[in-house]
Amino acid sequence: MPKVPGAEEIHHLSVNDRGRLMQEIAMCSAAIEKAYDVDKINVGAIGCVCRQLHVHVLGRKVGDVVWPRPVWGATNPVKYEAAAAEAAMRKIMKKLATERGILVSTSLEEQKKRKKMRA
Repeated sequence: MPKVPGAEEIHHLSVNDRGRLMQEIAMCSAAIEKAYDVDKINVGAIGCVCRQLHVHVLGRKVGDVVWPRPVWGATNPVKYEAAAAEAAMRKIMKKLATERGILVSTSLEEQKKRKKMRA
């Protein structure tokens, strides 16, 4: 996601940043598709609570709890257990790394620490 101060909508991005965002959405979509063997990818730049530009990319399977309706707002959110969240993130990160040719060997906690150190 291009980091552009004040950007809340896709059209707030420059043409180059919009292109970069689409590339990143495509990479995430491919990683999810490969990691979870999904039937459909849903992409949405929705949400009014968090007023920053962000994009949701999620995989769907025929027969999931709300198929074929949109998932947003269809059920109450279920929080991942910490270990399950870590495993899901590592799985996706490995697929993303494969797409980009990067070695991913750090845990989410290590990544958070590194991000804080860079800030």
